[in-house]
Amino acid sequence: MTAGLAAAGHVVGNHSFSHSFTRGWTTSVVRRELADAQEALVGELGRRPLLYRPPWLVRTAGVLDALRAEGMTAVSGTFCHPLEPLQPAARRIAALALAQVRPGGIVIFHDGYDDRGGNRSATVEAVEIVVDTLLERSYGFVTVDRLLGVPAYSRN
Repeated sequence: MTAGLAAAGHVVGNHSFSHSFTRGWTTSVVRRELADAQEALVGELGRRPLLYRPPWLVRTAGVLDALRAEGMTAVSGTFCHPLEPLQPAARRIAALALAQVRPGGIVIFHDGYDDRGGNRSATVEAVEIVVDTLLERSYGFVTVDRLLGVPAYSRN
């Protein structure tokens, strides 16, 4: 499925391998997380992502050093709703997400809770509401690499 997304014009980025940094956010820990995730992603995509959205949007010196060493770009944004991982009603998630939308902005939705997965039906429904509403308001959508003006994948 991942290769199909990348082939269909979607962008797949790195978000860490385990999503758990219990040993801290040092350069060496982050580099290991990046490397493990990159290996899995390259195996699926056939190319190396250059975009990284840190878990919890954390940007320590270790994260920034590791990204610089790998030639990667940190991606940030606004979480759609502070309680969204707990799955409040889709309309609540969508309403707050829409209130935060700005031209050129990135709104972040989750596909799990603390890397455990789970039922994401309220999030899926909220995304549908947000996309439909923004289209009605004449917003357009682009991939994050185009928005930021950076490459999504390495050339080699």
